[in-house]
Amino acid sequence: MKKHEMQYRKDVAFINREKDLAFLKGCLNEQPDSILFIHGPKSSGKTTLLYKFLEQTQ
Repeated sequence: MKKHEMQYRKDVAFINREKDLAFLKGCLNEQPDSILFIHGPKSSGKTTLLYKFLEQTQ
């Protein structure tokens, strides 16, 4: 690995996000009448949350 490259970790910690996953599932099951934005501070787990959600819905 080169000095300036980052290594990707597949074993990302995913703790206490069950309520968030349930909320996303509920939004997906409802009639679309609004836009859902996922926002938060940098590195707060937004992308990881979506990956986990997609993994569970497949």
